Amino acid sequence: SSLEKALLFIKNESEISILITDLNLNDPQGRTGLYIAQTFREKFHQSPIILLTGAVLSEEDENHLISNLNGKLLSKPCSSEVLLKHAA
Repeated sequence: SSLEKALLFIKNESEISILITDLNLNDPQGRTGLYIAQTFREKFHQSPIILLTGAVLSEEDENHLISNLNGKLLSKPCSSEVLLKHAA
């Protein structure tokens, strides 16, 4: 699955400058884009994380995601200009 490929990539790389993933990406094992982000954060403490979602989250849930991962949460659809602005 795409999620498994992403996890293998994170595991095998020594440096990744940014992670951009869909929050609701999932696989048959129940892992999600959030799992990818947490795995990434454990290995790459300083690299930016951008989570994309089409779901409506409560302000509390958004704040929890952002503070625990030290990342950014963007709503889909998201223009490339907005993505680039937050990736910098």
